[in-house]
Amino acid sequence: DIDAVVIKPGTPPYGFITFAAEASAVAASEEPEQNIRGVWCRVALKGHQHKGWSSNGLALFNIPKSTTYEEVCGILHDQDGLIGVKWTQNGHGQFKGYAFAYFCSMADATRAKHRLE
Repeated sequence: DIDAVVIKPGTPPYGFITFAAEASAVAASEEPEQNIRGVWCRVALKGHQHKGWSSNGLALFNIPKSTTYEEVCGILHDQDGLIGVKWTQNGHGQFKGYAFAYFCSMADATRAKHRLE
């Protein structure tokens, strides 16, 4: 039921989960805690600004913090159905090292994922 998981250390640790289906995400959020790959987590659903379920997005992690927005967009510009890129910054405007790319459909996101691997 889970396509991808990234758990960030910290106090408390947090992470990002991409579920295979919306129903799986909803079911996980209804339980007080879930064991996600050996880590007990509380799951909360978060919507986003684009139509459809979040599976039309790709999470891009471990990007060097010196990378620019333009460089990330340049890598993604020829991907079919790209809607936009959400760029993450800290309170000082510095890039956090991860971004999210959103596509018109889950199929477009899946094709982009395979091309980028």
